[in-house]
Parts: sequence; structure tokens; C-alpha cells
Amino acid sequence: MFLDFAQIPSAYFDGKPPWLRGLLYIVISIIPVSLCAGISTLFGSGLIFVTGTLYGLTSLRRKAPVQEMRMQASSSYNLLQNTRGAGDIEAGQKPGDPSKMSGVI
Repeated sequence: MFLDFAQIPSAYFDGKPPWLRGLLYIVISIIPVSLCAGISTLFGSGLIFVTGTLYGLTSLRRKAPVQEMRMQASSSYNLLQNTRGAGDIEAGQKPGDPSKMSGVI
């Protein structure tokens, strides 16, 4: 590496998630503009801001297929229904039957 003292922070931040690096770049880009709002400062900080935005966008993942989202939704619903205690269910009532639920929502 060209700068030996920069190797330790570089290794530290390479292990962090992209959204954290993006947030760091965005915060670092706002500080100089708040101190001096010249055209060169805006241009330089704008490039750093764009870099932070791109790091943030890389942390967004591709949306899951419809079948996988349905499976996730149904499994979390079933998990919620299975964790309800026996005292929550009134006599003759199926778990999750909204027509027979009592109480105020």
C-alpha cells in the first residue's frame, strides 16, 4: 500500500457493511460545505456525497421472487399463531378467526 498508516483504517472499514460506509461518506461530505460554501468545496464534497450515495445503493438488495415472499409471509404468520398462549384462545374459537375475536383493537 502507498500509505502505510492508512492500511489499518482501510482494513477496518472494508469489513463494515456498505450502508455504514455510505453514511460515513455522506457525513464527511457535509462537514466541509458547512464550513465554506465555495464552488470548489461544493464540487469536491458533491463527488464524495455521490460516492456515499452509491455505497448506500449497493446495500439495497434485489427483491425476492414472489414465491419466496409468500413463503416468508406465511411462515411468520404461522409462527405468530403458534406462539400464542392457550389462555389467549376462547372456547370454541380457532386461532386467528377474526369473526369470533372479542376485545377492542
